Amino acid sequence: MTQTEIEVSALVNTIVDSLAQLNDTKALRHLNKQVVARLNHLDRQEQAVAALAFNIGQRVKFESKKRGVISGVITKVNQKTVNVKTETLTWRVSPSLLTVVENKVVRGLEDLADVVPTRQTKKKDRKVITDTPPPSTIPMIG
Repeated sequence: MTQTEIEVSALVNTIVDSLAQLNDTKALRHLNKQVVARLNHLDRQEQAVAALAFNIGQRVKFESKKRGVISGVITKVNQKTVNVKTETLTWRVSPSLLTVVENKVVRGLEDLADVVPTRQTKKKDRKVITDTPPPSTIPMIG
């Protein structure tokens, strides 16, 4: 263990010992909210750092519970997610779930022709986004 890890471990033990003596539920609930807020902040930081490792045009893959391994090309890097375009859909994926397939960055639309669909469907779970609306929702001019 490093010196920092030893210090953190000692601090955690001190906090745990203090918590054992605390009997006020209101104070414990407040403390719980503060801990959850700190964890959420650290998660957002980790995702932002992980997103910096990816570039638009990179070929990546991730695993879906229902569809298995899915590969595609990064089209956009957001604060919390990365948009990955596959042959049929565009997925919004956490950067921590992505693996680079090949480090070569695809440039220009001619290189993306094999993975860019002309129309996409929209899923209820919001993991899939749509580039173009279905024809029935496009207003007619005339």
